[in-house]
Amino acid sequence: MKVLLLTGLGALFFSYYWDDNFDPAGLQGARVLLTGASTGIGEELAYLYARLGAHLVLTAHTEALLQKVVGNCRKLGAPKVFFIAADMASPEVPERVVRFALDKLGGLDYLVLNHLGATPAGTRSRSVQATRWLLQVNFLSYVQLTSLALPILTDSKGSLVVVSSLLGHVPTSFSSPYSAAKFALDGFFGSLRRELDVQDVNVAITMCVLGLRDRASTAEGVRSSTSPLPRLPEPPAVALLHLPGGEPSIQPPQSGGDTNRDTSELVAVAQDRVIKTERDNRESLPAPGNGHNSGRGDTVAASILQMRKLRLREVV
Repeated sequence: MKVLLLTGLGALFFSYYWDDNFDPAGLQGARVLLTGASTGIGEELAYLYARLGAHLVLTAHTEALLQKVVGNCRKLGAPKVFFIAADMASPEVPERVVRFALDKLGGLDYLVLNHLGATPAGTRSRSVQATRWLLQVNFLSYVQLTSLALPILTDSKGSLVVVSSLLGHVPTSFSSPYSAAKFALDGFFGSLRRELDVQDVNVAITMCVLGLRDRASTAEGVRSSTSPLPRLPEPPAVALLHLPGGEPSIQPPQSGGDTNRDTSELVAVAQDRVIKTERDNRESLPAPGNGHNSGRGDTVAASILQMRKLRLREVV
């Protein structure tokens, strides 16, 4: 009886928190500024907003990719779609992006922050230069965009959506500057949500925490970050062979065997073990649940709530 009661309570609890009361009509005509919209999750979010009839301003680093996404959004039925190519590594760019969005849309209902940057070419991953660049792109630009858009979102009782990563909660090898930026996002927006609650400001803040993914680029990043193993010494000409129930005997090396494995093969084996260890560590973590944390008055952006139902293309 107790088991049945606990099972029933568990099912009720799950259904309550998993309830999806999203109304697609609520996105009809909504004014959305979406960053990082040229590929991956940002691209798919743009298409979903377009299908739901939102007015869009899309931004990303590469103009050619943005033009393709804009064309697809128009085909999907978006009433208005504008784009602005922007490099968030430049501190003056966020203000230009927000002003462009306000000029084209006349206001904002949703600000979706999804852009990110990897370590720039020609820098060491843990150098001060690389860390400063990553913090500007992955954290400070988020703060700038939020500060500029918050008064407009306050007027419209809008929503702020921040796409983050599990690396902002769990440290992982070979990601120290990137992880630091994601931890900063969690701290800043978690505190901001509470500040707005105290001030009775009806702006919803949703943190979308994405899990880690096994990708070729991830594996290559680990390979490039590990050091080659030294060459093993030459094997002895003879070896002792222990047989069950018998005396040790002298055995010559077997002909045709690889007695001098190439260093590159040994490195590959060692690096594959590093990758497997990271994967095993991730699999042992508890499930992140819904993947979002909502604040008061949260009218969460539809696309984020629906992400668990989408089959998103692999993010390169």
